[in-house]
Amino acid sequence: MRFSGLFDRARKRQAELIAQSCLDLDPQDKDKAIADRLRFDVRKWYAGKLLPALYGDKPAEVNVALVQAVITPAQLEELRGKLEETREALREKA
Repeated sequence: MRFSGLFDRARKRQAELIAQSCLDLDPQDKDKAIADRLRFDVRKWYAGKLLPALYGDKPAEVNVALVQAVITPAQLEELRGKLEETREALREKA
């Protein structure tokens, strides 16, 4: 495996471990809760820097393509005819 692949995999694993450590914080008293909140925020921020697609503040952008189909009137009639045949066949079975 190439170095870049190993590096990416290590960064992903590091971000997952940091995120898991956020879940492991369990404050027992009020004073500790404030410190744990700060630890949580720092770890969340760092995990977001390591793996922004998963732990970042902004969701990953998704490319969406708009696809349009053009159907001629003759093709539309043909499709409607097949639909009606299918409906009749289903009625006969019922």
